Amino acid sequence: MLMSNVNNEVKRLARNNCANFTGTNGCVACPNGQTRCNFYREDAQAAPFINDGTMTCRYFESHILKADEVLEARYFNRGIDTVKCERCSTPIAKKSNATKYCAECSVIKRRQSEAERQRRNYRGKVYAIHTP
Repeated sequence: MLMSNVNNEVKRLARNNCANFTGTNGCVACPNGQTRCNFYREDAQAAPFINDGTMTCRYFESHILKADEVLEARYFNRGIDTVKCERCSTPIAKKSNATKYCAECSVIKRRQSEAERQRRNYRGKVYAIHTP
C-alpha cells in the first residue's frame, strides 16, 4: 500500500520528470486505456488498486523512479537502510556499513582527508630534515 506522503512524492516526480506526463494529470502512453496518469486517477474504480499499489506504471518504475533511490526504496517497501549524511543531513541510501556521506559531501571529505594526510606527511619530512 502506498502511503500518502510516498504517493504525493511519486506524483511530484511523475509530474516533473516523466516524458509521458502531459497537462495537469494526463499521460501520452494511455495506461490501461485511460488518458490520465495512473498516479493521478481519482475515480472510484481505480482507488482500491492505487491504494494497494497494484496499479502502477512500468515506464515510471523502470525509468523515472531510479533517479531517487530513497523514494524508490519506500515505493517498493524495500528494507533498504537510509541514513542522514553526517555533513549536510540529507537522506541517503546506505550501500555499505561505511556509508556516512552523500555523493557531494564524500568528495569534499575525501579532499579534506587527503589535504590533512599531505600536511602530516610534509610536517614529518620537514622535522626530520631540521633535527640535529
